Amino acid sequence: MNTHLFLQKLETLKKRPSAFLPAIEAIQHWVLEFSDTLPRQRISPVKVATYANLSVEQVVPEFLYAVSEGLFDLNWEVHCPHCYGISNNYQHLSNAVGQSYCNGCEKKFQVDFALWVDATFSLNKEIDERQFIPTCSKTLPPASKSPNLPGLELIHYPTFRSLFGDQVLSEREQMQIASVTTLFTDITGSTEMYEKLGDVRAYNIVRDHFEILFKQIEKQGGTILKTIGDAVMASFIRNELALRAIMAALEQFKQYNENHQIDEHVHLKTGIHRGSAILVNLNDKLDYFGSSINKAARVQAVASSGEICFTEPLYQDAAFKQTLKELGINEMTRHSVNLKGIDGPQTVYKVVTYLDKMLL
Repeated sequence: MNTHLFLQKLETLKKRPSAFLPAIEAIQHWVLEFSDTLPRQRISPVKVATYANLSVEQVVPEFLYAVSEGLFDLNWEVHCPHCYGISNNYQHLSNAVGQSYCNGCEKKFQVDFALWVDATFSLNKEIDERQFIPTCSKTLPPASKSPNLPGLELIHYPTFRSLFGDQVLSEREQMQIASVTTLFTDITGSTEMYEKLGDVRAYNIVRDHFEILFKQIEKQGGTILKTIGDAVMASFIRNELALRAIMAALEQFKQYNENHQIDEHVHLKTGIHRGSAILVNLNDKLDYFGSSINKAARVQAVASSGEICFTEPLYQDAAFKQTLKELGINEMTRHSVNLKGIDGPQTVYKVVTYLDKMLL
């Protein structure tokens, strides 16, 4: 190991204005503490965070900046669902494929990006040339399987998107996602707003609305997937994070409306759903497709102004319901509705936030 080069690059990392020094020092201690190949070549941010008594959210961005400085390489490890051994290892998502084969188990399997793809970090080959050779781990007891950072969680970090936004699947490739939370929002009466205020004035309001929403979505670890007109589609790794993001945004919209005349007020209709999806490359960006994404959009379409609509998977989530209580949302109604393009009546729950009750 070239310790001098490692420390030299680490010092450059520490000089970044927004650097979180405790995380960088934890990474330094981890690398210098271990001489074994495995801990230095497949470093889990989760384990480093635990080692240093830090949160994973504090450690991951520093690893990503370290990759951009040539200190580490980012690994996308595909794990066998039968033995949890590593069947494939990619340094760029464009090389990833949706089907894999485990040599140890002699089995093919469909790769699930949420369940079987982890992100780890290895020292750059200029610093340490040793390579870890994957082996079948079907003989290992469950407790020995290292806690890693799921790939789906990594792509939700703003730092990942800003530094590695070009890391996408190839155009024809796709990967399954067992479960992801999708949020859709839309401005109430935006067409009328454009007619009444004119294009320039209305567009500026929409831009203000994007700024508020994007900030709160990213603050809760969400990813902005796309905007369609004034509608926003975002994803989250957990249901309650989507709820916290939209409630924080609604609080800011309340303040925004108090400082603007009534014609310039912004009110939202919101839908949230959790289900399986397919990870794809759309216009050189990671995106989701599938019936659950369509359902989330349809759920938003049945919301009235000021309402947050959500589906059964969220209602059954204890953490989501606890967050509802914490945020002061106590009134909930259950509805059986027909959603466009989806067979049969669907159960949708509606809550009216205390911020927008006066609209209904």
